[in-house]
Amino acid sequence: MDKANDDLRLLFFILQLLLIDPHTFIAHKSSYIAACSYALVRHLKQYEVTWPRRLARSTGYDPDEIAYGVTKVAAQCLRALSSHDQQEPIHRDLLHKYNKGPAAQLINYTQALNDLIQPAVDEAD
Repeated sequence: MDKANDDLRLLFFILQLLLIDPHTFIAHKSSYIAACSYALVRHLKQYEVTWPRRLARSTGYDPDEIAYGVTKVAAQCLRALSSHDQQEPIHRDLLHKYNKGPAAQLINYTQALNDLIQPAVDEAD
């Protein structure tokens, strides 16, 4: 990642959001969750390649596997960003703690997160 500090802060924040509700990803390896979160950050930051071939080779996760996981991570992020009344208290606290950094960034990406999960929702219908 080129803008390492900014991107890594967002990645770290997303991983924290995912740790709050471990049941969503209980069947997945932590390396897969981290890979999908990394790919999501790259997508949100509009990197040319979301899941580089070198990472696919070194991790063993192919782009289709990662794309599926990215939609799940995006959905979990949207759930955490839901309206103040619907948020879990722990989500609210975490968003407040990081409100001037990665939480604000993630809020700015709400539409991009929605766009990511919308095709998955449409296919389910």
